[in-house]
Amino acid sequence: MLIDIEIIFFIYYIIPSIIPNFNRIDYDNSTSINLNASVVFTGIPSDVQKYDSLSITILSDVDSDVTGVQISFSADNLNWTVFNTFTYLANTKFFQQVDIKYRYYKLTYINGGSPTTNISIQSKLIVHSSDEFSDLQSSYFIKRSQMKHAIHKFGRNTDIDTGSTPEDIWGGGGVYTGFDATSAEALTVVSDNAADNGTGTGARTILLKGLDENYDEIEELVTLTGLTPTAITTKLFIRMADATVKTVGSGGKNAGSLTVTNNISGIVFAVMPVGGNQTHIACHTIPANKTGYMIQWGASIIGFSGSIRDGDIFVEVREFGSGFAVKTLTTVVERSNFDVILSCPIELPAKSDIRLTCGRVSGNDTTIVGTYDIVHI
Repeated sequence: MLIDIEIIFFIYYIIPSIIPNFNRIDYDNSTSINLNASVVFTGIPSDVQKYDSLSITILSDVDSDVTGVQISFSADNLNWTVFNTFTYLANTKFFQQVDIKYRYYKLTYINGGSPTTNISIQSKLIVHSSDEFSDLQSSYFIKRSQMKHAIHKFGRNTDIDTGSTPEDIWGGGGVYTGFDATSAEALTVVSDNAADNGTGTGARTILLKGLDENYDEIEELVTLTGLTPTAITTKLFIRMADATVKTVGSGGKNAGSLTVTNNISGIVFAVMPVGGNQTHIACHTIPANKTGYMIQWGASIIGFSGSIRDGDIFVEVREFGSGFAVKTLTTVVERSNFDVILSCPIELPAKSDIRLTCGRVSGNDTTIVGTYDIVHI
């Protein structure tokens, strides 16, 4: 277990202190606060001497002023020169990457003649790849592959409406029901396509991973039986971590949507989308006798009609015997991904349930994608 702790500490805390110039979002020159007509947003000067370039991404429902996007540089943080000037056009995705000119920079944005109702301005500081960093990165991935208890969770909810929140980020829609189980039962897997069976052209077998009644880790390989819910585990599960299709027919993927339920009570643990071969569930439970540490999380939002979407996303944790509590949160704006390495990891005691939850969206038929990394110690 000691090696796991050393790796986490080294990668997430020691390396940044030795090589502090990782790519990062510059929050001092970013905003999502709406602007009145002709109002000027002026960023706070940032020291960028350890970076090679910076990128600016803008989404808004209002044009900028003709010279509304201004990038200024200074050698002494006193005398400033505008080196780059652009015009933003409403409801288009603006992206510009520019080289660093001097030690300090700041972003100025001048709004157009109408108030904004949706705006996102994101500045990102960029380091070009170096051999030194690549060696460290390669070493990290080698070490990470040796960490049996490092997991990556991701989920997607493709239909969240303004009146349906809160909804969790998983394939079943609504609030995740897998946490409702209070006793361990056998699991049943069924498809809505007959091709998903032991000799069919779709998915043939599926590996279920989860926790038993003592919250110890278990797994079982099940042969699918198509439309008939007779693919039943012999082991008893109180939680399910994920499901992965292991063998397939000529189609190469699950032909139908696969649903995993509690055999007696009918609680739904997972819904695997057609063709996914893997569940998309941003929900997780820490096994017994382990402590989890969330070291990264992120989210993005997509709307297929209407104005630019935004939504509120929460990381919620329910310690064993308690209720769900918000541990961190963010507001995501369409086409502007949120992703952060946590400088102070979120500690997750044994048997804790973790979920990504959408608390609000600005429009109907919204898709939310969420992800996080947890290490079990």
